[in-house]
Amino acid sequence: MSENEIINIWWEGSFTYDEILNNSMDHKKYQNQSTHIGLYQVYGNHILYGTDVLLYIGITTDQDFKTRLKNRWIIGDSNDINNIKIYIGTIFSNDENIKANEKDKILKAEALLINVLKPAFNSSYINSVHHNKIKSDKNFTVYNFNSYRSLPPELSTARWWNATDLNYEIIDSLAKKLKSDIVEDDEFYGFDLATNDNIFVGVDYNYWDKEKVPLVIGIYKEAISKSNLQKIFDSFGEDDKYFYLAASSDLKIEDVENEILTKINQVQSILETKK
Repeated sequence: MSENEIINIWWEGSFTYDEILNNSMDHKKYQNQSTHIGLYQVYGNHILYGTDVLLYIGITTDQDFKTRLKNRWIIGDSNDINNIKIYIGTIFSNDENIKANEKDKILKAEALLINVLKPAFNSSYINSVHHNKIKSDKNFTVYNFNSYRSLPPELSTARWWNATDLNYEIIDSLAKKLKSDIVEDDEFYGFDLATNDNIFVGVDYNYWDKEKVPLVIGIYKEAISKSNLQKIFDSFGEDDKYFYLAASSDLKIEDVENEILTKINQVQSILETKK
């Protein structure tokens, strides 16, 4: 049985925006302060979901709460800022080394909470947030204590985690075969083709969120015309900079890597013909 990591979060609130910015909550009553790091929940009114509902889950790891929440769009853009309620959560443990992995626990907890609860204003991070923040070899369970409001008291990756890492495994394997270097950042996981850097293969997080396509072959628009691409591929997407091909119609088929390699070769052929 795989090891299960425990992440305990102590939630306190509600606090007003001003209380967070000024660190003016009752310091005798509350353990969590604006000068700490951790997770936060924002509650307010939503035109579809009603009043006093969970709008957003966020974190801060390199700044304290008051610095992170100053001018935060989720609060500043609210048309009902007087009814905004904020709850802040900190990681706690009997482990003396908790500070050494506190940030890692915060990141993991955020990703699981967002993907399970899907708050209205976290939509751009649902689905794709998990890889950068939960690339782990073991399951973990988040326990929420005290004023956790709409959060379940317990969430486990073994119970709730529906996303698969299959697309990442395929990317890693293809990168080795094509002798290309993996690049990972907040928007992309994958590689530029070593033989033609106008082609990339991987997970484009924005495109995954928008089109629900977990693995793409991307081509820089400056390198190819739409008409030339249409001669071989009937279906593809695009944004301002790239054309996107779904790398495979089904990532679970037995010869998926060969299918993707065939598409890559077809794209390369088009680009070479253009030259």
